[in-house]
Amino acid sequence: MALDEPHKNDIVETVNGIQVAIADQVRHLVETVTLEKRSRGFVLTGVPTTDDC
Repeated sequence: MALDEPHKNDIVETVNGIQVAIADQVRHLVETVTLEKRSRGFVLTGVPTTDDC
């Protein structure tokens, strides 16, 4: 994850009013994740645990 401009081949979607750029080669890995704010920072939940990760 980075706070950067999208690259040429990124897929740009709006999620909860925020524009998110996703690289096509990792799109299948992030379709089920949720970014949660916790007391000590941010956590990704729902990350797939297959051998493709």
